[in-house]
Amino acid sequence: MKNLILQVIVCAGALLPLSQIQAATYGGFAPGKTFTFTVKSVSSSKTVGTKVTANVPVPTGIPKFAKGQKVKFTIGSKGQLTGPGFSIPFKADAGTANDYVTVQTATKPSADSAIVFKSTAKVPTAASLHFFKVSISGFTATTNAVVYILQ
Repeated sequence: MKNLILQVIVCAGALLPLSQIQAATYGGFAPGKTFTFTVKSVSSSKTVGTKVTANVPVPTGIPKFAKGQKVKFTIGSKGQLTGPGFSIPFKADAGTANDYVTVQTATKPSADSAIVFKSTAKVPTAASLHFFKVSISGFTATTNAVVYILQ
C-alpha cells in the first residue's frame, strides 16, 4: 500500500510541471494563438537633430505595412508578439491590453513596442505597433518612428 501511495505521489509530482506549462498564458493569450488585424493608419516620421519631417517612407529595417493590409500575429512560445518581420517580447498584462517591448541594447539602440487591446473575454480587439530606428552621424542623431494602428 505504501508503495502504491509513493508511486501516485511521484506521478502527480511529475505531471504537475507539465500541466503548469500547458496552462501558461501571457496576458490571457496562450502560445500559438493567432489573430489577424487590418492596418487602419500608418504614420512615419524622421527627426534629424531637432527637425521633424512627417509622412516619410518607411525605412529599411522596419516592417512595412500598407493601409488596408491584413497582418497576421502569433503569440510565441515565450509570449512574444510575432508578425511579418518582427518579434517583440511580452512585457505585461495591463488588464485591457497586453504590452510588448524590445529593450534597448548596444546592437539595437531603439526600443520597439506594441499594445494589443483585448476584451474582458481575452479576445484581441485592436493593436498598435511602434517601430524606431536610430542612427548617429557625427554629432547628429537621426530617428525614424513608424506607428501602425490595426483593428
